[in-house]
Amino acid sequence: MTDQEVPPFVGTLWGDDCKLGTAFGCLDTRLLITCEHNLKGNPTKLEWERFSSNETVLLERYRVLVRDADRDIAIIANDHPLHPRTTLARQPYDPAGHGLDVYFHGLGQFEEEGVSHWVRDLGSGKILGSNGEKGNGRRFKLESQHVTRGFSGAPVLHYCGIGVVVVGMITSRYSAAGHQNRDTAWVIPATFLAHAIQIAGRLLEGTHSGKDPLVESDVHFDPTKLRELLTVQQQSAQDETLDVSMASYNIISPSSLQISRLSEFERKFE
Repeated sequence: MTDQEVPPFVGTLWGDDCKLGTAFGCLDTRLLITCEHNLKGNPTKLEWERFSSNETVLLERYRVLVRDADRDIAIIANDHPLHPRTTLARQPYDPAGHGLDVYFHGLGQFEEEGVSHWVRDLGSGKILGSNGEKGNGRRFKLESQHVTRGFSGAPVLHYCGIGVVVVGMITSRYSAAGHQNRDTAWVIPATFLAHAIQIAGRLLEGTHSGKDPLVESDVHFDPTKLRELLTVQQQSAQDETLDVSMASYNIISPSSLQISRLSEFERKFE
């Protein structure tokens, strides 16, 4: 796949018949990853339109599984698959160094004769650094002239030896007085994306077929403690003497990170 080819995992997120931004599929066929601010209006109807085929899928019995306002990440879980497994993006990886050439496909906006148009668009640029702070999370700077409204939620891509890799997600344009940094946008680091996607994947693994899998509870979790728990849980899979359960960890804490708990998520892992 070249930077001109449309990745099969990227598309437009619709809410109540309005275009909200960009979203992409990763890890699980039921997941969509986008920016949290794209869902600020709490739409009651969500659809996803794949760029590569213009196929629109109505999300049914979905939940916003992970919602992190500080890092501007939202992960939506649908009741049935949204993507073929072969089209999913690889797990995001942070770039090894600064000055990385990247590209992105997203929902772009342009105006012509006073009328706004929203179309699939292609952009390119360069990752500059990680000195931006928002809430408890750093952000990369993306030097690009191509970021417009609608690109929020677009995965930032880099082509390397293993193929196309997600190295971040566009969250917003740089805001500064006097048009400084006008060709700069903010990018959510791949580390944060991978962490949130891992949490969503673990929650989905805790479901059972034949039962209602998506039970929303809007519980606040400490993501650091949850990551520690996942590490211990992986160790317990190799050591039968360890008995690890969600209830044994105090992972609830005041935070802007909301996770919709799935049924039987607090059961003991075997």
